[in-house]
Amino acid sequence: MRSLEQTKAWKSIGATLVRQDVPGHCSEEIFDSDNYWRCIGRHFLTTATHFIGTCRMGSVNDPSVVVDSRLRVIGIKNLRVADASVMRYIPSCHTNAPVMMIGEKAAHMIRLDRTHRYNI
Repeated sequence: MRSLEQTKAWKSIGATLVRQDVPGHCSEEIFDSDNYWRCIGRHFLTTATHFIGTCRMGSVNDPSVVVDSRLRVIGIKNLRVADASVMRYIPSCHTNAPVMMIGEKAAHMIRLDRTHRYNI
């Protein structure tokens, strides 16, 4: 973070880092140390919109995975997740288009699974 204070942009407006203590959170850490910023990140950083990755998709052998490659929730029958939560990484664009594509792909997979199951 100290490197930010050395940039032209920060210097041009006289910006500096200021410790803002919140009782019970990070006050035991040395200001501007790696541990201080890790603590700040754990307790105070969040995104306001475009949450992703909360239902990670991947191999059924990975204990951190929630859904398989066909968007089925592992261990629960007849439940799929088809939203931004299955994405591992946030795209560099708005999440709306990728989520619509995930939804389309899910609909296609559901139709295929139903057709295969009932030989329609």
